[in-house]
Amino acid sequence: MTNQAHNPTIKNPAIVIFANGVSKHLERHRNDVAQADFILCANGGTDACLRLGFTPDLVVGDLDSLAAETLELLHKNHVEIIVHPEDKNRTDLELALRQAVARNPKSVLVLNAIGGRLDLLLANIFLLASRELASIPVTLADGNQSVYPLTGPKEFTLNGRPGDTFSLVVLSDKAEGITLGGVKWPLKNAALTFGSTLPVSNQFMDNTAELQMKSGSILVFHISHPSEEAFL
Repeated sequence: MTNQAHNPTIKNPAIVIFANGVSKHLERHRNDVAQADFILCANGGTDACLRLGFTPDLVVGDLDSLAAETLELLHKNHVEIIVHPEDKNRTDLELALRQAVARNPKSVLVLNAIGGRLDLLLANIFLLASRELASIPVTLADGNQSVYPLTGPKEFTLNGRPGDTFSLVVLSDKAEGITLGGVKWPLKNAALTFGSTLPVSNQFMDNTAELQMKSGSILVFHISHPSEEAFL
């Protein structure tokens, strides 16, 4: 196991959160985790963190998904643990995000939250798009797919590869002033409504895609295709 020299007291930390989900490609985020200032695990996300070779700075949740030997290992490494009752009004990921927000982070990367139960997946995505997190750069990622909640006015540049998938999903009633560049089907000052599939399954034409938005709330999806395994 790798004990990283994180600094839990740093101002405006870059935080990585491990959720209790399913991911086949977490290895691709090893460098992101290694460069984080603070690692936070939501309950069973602790196992994913440990498998990747990192020791968390904080574990939160009801701990119902953690084996006794895992808890023993956490105590041995002096990991802070905040225990919540099983009968609670918030998911473990929301509890973890609240801990992250309290640290005034410069960015939050949520790993291992894509896959598994559909209700939890949707809840996780909408949670990241909440007003409480609107001012914080938040990313939900699993190695192949990344989700970015954005609220206008906003300018956003995304790095990728030609052929990668680029999609928008509108969360508000309407998102206005949408301009897209660097993609197969660009937009200029477009107005998109909730439920529109017009901006779904676009493609990178170069190594970057640019987005401008005047108002509204959207989700930006980037699906990378580094090899055939991305489609498995």
